[in-house]
Amino acid sequence: MIIEIKALVEKINPAYTKSGNGKETLVQTIILKVPGYVDQFGDKKGDDEYFEATLFNDKIKKLNLDPYELEGAKVKAKCFLNSNYYKEKNTYILNLLLHTLEVV
Repeated sequence: MIIEIKALVEKINPAYTKSGNGKETLVQTIILKVPGYVDQFGDKKGDDEYFEATLFNDKIKKLNLDPYELEGAKVKAKCFLNSNYYKEKNTYILNLLLHTLEVV
């Protein structure tokens, strides 16, 4: 499923190489911050929310995220959200993969 997150870019982490199953994968993460709810008097009523979105291989090169330009920027991030269930651990894992990023 594709979701859109309107957020601030909190941090763009450097890309790194992850090895496994006989292959190498280039991985990068971006932290998006959705500010908490503020009431009509300007008092903060909700906690900030943070989302870590991941990019792999060609998507890193395609989006070419520059932390000096983007950190602190207001963005619309379109992300793929999926979930996996691991029966042996009785655990669900959510994955958020960055698809597009638009500065607003």
